[in-house]
Amino acid sequence: MFDLHEHIGSKIEALDAILRKMDASGGMDAADIIQTEIDELKKMCTAYEEERESKTVVKKEEDVFKTRCYLKDGSVYVATRKPAKNYKYLFDRDTKAITYEFENGQVERTFVGGFKEIRLPDGRIYLKLGPGEYDCILSKK
Repeated sequence: MFDLHEHIGSKIEALDAILRKMDASGGMDAADIIQTEIDELKKMCTAYEEERESKTVVKKEEDVFKTRCYLKDGSVYVATRKPAKNYKYLFDRDTKAITYEFENGQVERTFVGGFKEIRLPDGRIYLKLGPGEYDCILSKK
């Protein structure tokens, strides 16, 4: 999916690259360099709009404890309303990953092959590589 922070970071790097190009080329026209960057930004905006459009709901099923939404790109989003445990999950058709968000704020992503990323509300991040194998990759102190 489109990661806004990643793209903002890339644009900051691109602006730094423009400044370096202007310094290095000496005679290169700044307007040409900036026009190239504007064209790239327009392409990014178009790609973002296409990605957003692909995530629109085309069919919605509701029952007492669950709402299931089928998205235009073939992904499925489910939100439960069970009294004891509420959670949401998204099956992303493109990556085949399943993302769960639990009531306590924990987020789990399960990827093809069984690899799992677990993000806890306190900021800790764990990777599950196999049965009983957990690695803490980020821990707040």
